Amino acid sequence: MDKKDQKLLTELTLNSRTPTNQLAKKIGVSREVATYRLNNLIKNINKKY
Repeated sequence: MDKKDQKLLTELTLNSRTPTNQLAKKIGVSREVATYRLNNLIKNINKKY
């Protein structure tokens, strides 16, 4: 997990209903990259449980 993933999680912690395009703008990546990172974080969480 890098700093952009941490920023993504921080933003989601503040408001979990934030649209992906707004999350992308806040962390400085494209919407596609934000979606990819979010899906990878979800996948990794599911692997642990």
